[in-house]
Amino acid sequence: MAKDFSMERIAVEMGGDPSIPSNYARKEYIHGEIADISTGEQLDFLNKVVGRITKFTSYLEGTVTGADAEVKLQIGGVDVTGGALVIAYSGSVAGTIDEVEPTALNVLAENDLISVIGDGGSTDAQQLWFSIEITKSED
Repeated sequence: MAKDFSMERIAVEMGGDPSIPSNYARKEYIHGEIADISTGEQLDFLNKVVGRITKFTSYLEGTVTGADAEVKLQIGGVDVTGGALVIAYSGSVAGTIDEVEPTALNVLAENDLISVIGDGGSTDAQQLWFSIEITKSED
């Protein structure tokens, strides 16, 4: 007898709505890079979905020295609570991953401006890749 491994069946068995096969269907991602984490830089993105920022992750390309660098999120010029990554110079190496899960002031409306702001606090020019996870609101 063949097993039914359809996403719809799995969603129903897990107590979910079969029209939403998994939680991933509600996720959107913004990816970007800061060319030099040791230089203050701001990148702006126009949001296209209603939801909230649920995760902010970074990947460091190399070692930074001198001091920690901070990269924070803002929505419409307001800091996202719990939305700041500290890229520590102590122990930093290529491949270091930092991650935070914002706790407040992270709700998004369509056409909100999302800013990623690096403070340039460290030394040594290193590239930083980042990802912003947005969980879309249920209709």
